[in-house]
Amino acid sequence: MGGKKALGVAVALSALVLLPTASASVSLLTDAFFLGGEKVYSSSEERALDQIIRSVAAKVGEVCFLTEHHRFSSGFSYLNQIQARGALESQGWTVEEVVPFSSSKGVGVWYAVRNKGWKREEVLVLLLEVSEGGRRGYLSLCQIQ
Repeated sequence: MGGKKALGVAVALSALVLLPTASASVSLLTDAFFLGGEKVYSSSEERALDQIIRSVAAKVGEVCFLTEHHRFSSGFSYLNQIQARGALESQGWTVEEVVPFSSSKGVGVWYAVRNKGWKREEVLVLLLEVSEGGRRGYLSLCQIQ
């Protein structure tokens, strides 16, 4: 295990120990641990989020091959944003903010890339905050090439 990856895992595990009630979701697309997040399994939520992130990808000339969604029940605080970006970077991703997250608009877009062995991986990351029926945030990932 590389130094950055080991550090990322150690930080994630320490935070979980300090916050026993904290939830965390694991991304199969990025290997990142998103503290405070939970994977979206509801088919209706997944369909709606898939449609949104595929539309965003199309607007920048990309196509989503795989998608994945994580829900943050407390919304996207600044701390959640820093943690999510740090989780990606600890797994070797270089993250570029394409559209900075704005709480007034409730949206932000990141582009993340990493070289894993001989393979280059690219992911579009959508940060979306919804206030209907209570405040919650979504981190949607879209694998592109």
